[in-house]
Amino acid sequence: MFKDILDYQKKDLELNKVQRELDSLPSRKVVEDMVATVKDLQLKSQSLEKQAGELKQTYDKMIVEITELDSLISNFDKSIDQKEAITILTKYN
Repeated sequence: MFKDILDYQKKDLELNKVQRELDSLPSRKVVEDMVATVKDLQLKSQSLEKQAGELKQTYDKMIVEITELDSLISNFDKSIDQKEAITILTKYN
């Protein structure tokens, strides 16, 4: 039984040594930096997606308003006398 415990401790020490070696590898730092960069980019991407959604809503509202304005202008053009409009416009020119 003591031999088993000693074998376990010996293997545990070896595993700890291997883990320290792995943790000190330069590639480990590169991987950690890459993971941090990816997480940062994910956050930025989510923020940009939210902003894009807000811009799309604003754009859609503007399209509705422009359509309404176009309709009003069209109705105005139909209801006004062309000669009278030209007279009024040239008066202010």
